[in-house]
Amino acid sequence: MPLPCYERESSAVAVVGWQVGTAEEARAAVEAGCDYVVVQGVEAGGHLRGADSLDVVLAAVLDGVRVPVVAAGGIATPERVADVLGRGADGVRARDGVRPGAKRAGASAQRQTEPAAEMAGVGAETNQSE
Repeated sequence: MPLPCYERESSAVAVVGWQVGTAEEARAAVEAGCDYVVVQGVEAGGHLRGADSLDVVLAAVLDGVRVPVVAAGGIATPERVADVLGRGADGVRARDGVRPGAKRAGASAQRQTEPAAEMAGVGAETNQSE
């Protein structure tokens, strides 16, 4: 049996999520006790977790876990938000904000300094890198 990623106390209320780049990582996160997963494709910046596009990873994770799934990486327009929600994601994490008319996430001319936004709320996230 895998070790839990945290200890739950009966009086504590905590929601724990983990960022994943493969369906295998998502299953391991759920087995470790995570309440939701953040699915990231190669469109994301920073510490990439996998080698496939968000659409490919999202479909595989949705088939493999039964917890809420938040899509992340390369989501910059309202149309893309609607697309990933239509594909089954329970929420979207857009680090730089969602902007009508944006060409791609992180485009320097349109980059915003807003804090991360999670839409279609799944709850607070404990951030982790690797």
